[in-house]
Amino acid sequence: MSRLAHFTLLLAVASLWGCSSFDSASQHRAMYIDTHPELSEEFAQSILAEEVSVGMTAEMVSVSWGNPSREESFKSGPVAMQWTYGNIFTNGALIDLFFNADQKLVKVEQRGLASAPNSAGSLSRNDLELDRPSRTVDLAKSAGGNR
Repeated sequence: MSRLAHFTLLLAVASLWGCSSFDSASQHRAMYIDTHPELSEEFAQSILAEEVSVGMTAEMVSVSWGNPSREESFKSGPVAMQWTYGNIFTNGALIDLFFNADQKLVKVEQRGLASAPNSAGSLSRNDLELDRPSRTVDLAKSAGGNR
């Protein structure tokens, strides 16, 4: 087999592997929703859309966005845990998620992002690809209420 044929075959396998992993994550989110009938419609839709909203549990956030790039725990104060998504060295965009002692999402801090939460108070993982100056957003307040 020629070098070009080997390279083409390798490229095809890599492409299929990437599609398979995307389908797997999508299927995992759908299966989580199917096995958790207690989820509100709002949270179920957010998970399917790879969004996070104030009030979600750490488990829901993990299903929606996957594992954080960094995790930190605190022993005192209103925040018990902080998860960081993104990579400052790749695109300068970071999202910090803050959870209370009950592992409920209470606040989101954005750094290097252009977008704010949507009208439903959700923030998409796709927002990590954007670039803008730092700011802090409390999703519950920006959505017009508490959850």
